[in-house]
Amino acid sequence: MYDNAKEDGYEKGFCIDDIYFTGFYSQGDGACWVGRVDLVKWLELNKPEDPKAHILSALVENGWVDKYLGISTHNSPYAHSNIMQRSEVGIAYEDEDDVLTEGMFTGANVRNLMEAMPDAYADDIADEVIDDAKSFADDIYRMLRDEYEYLCSEEVIAELCDANEYLFNEKGELL
Repeated sequence: MYDNAKEDGYEKGFCIDDIYFTGFYSQGDGACWVGRVDLVKWLELNKPEDPKAHILSALVENGWVDKYLGISTHNSPYAHSNIMQRSEVGIAYEDEDDVLTEGMFTGANVRNLMEAMPDAYADDIADEVIDDAKSFADDIYRMLRDEYEYLCSEEVIAELCDANEYLFNEKGELL
């Protein structure tokens, strides 16, 4: 289940290092994960028509904005999506004469590109990313819960008993 979740997450731009969960029928149960988000991949999947996202991707690809957004959890006795946190968006812009050297904005002035995005755009994207990461953690929890319910079902127990030729007496004792 963990490997499948990590693979599915990678397809969404999530690089999942660890998955934590508690389950399955108590308040506070859920799943969360720790890792990072590939901003360029996430933007390509979620904002393909947004010109500001293309600018942000170009800035990432040229090293002016961090490639990954970190996903962590705060200390809690629980493991659910609401304890997940994101790191700050790292922007390394200093010199107004800097230009991009790769991609569709090659030669563009970094300062002009930064000004083409609203001040809070990168933070707004980061907020969307963490919401998406939390939603995926909730999906992981549902997958884990469904697998647990399946493995505890009468059908699986009966198959296990048949496969191992377990026989029981009328009191339910193993023969």
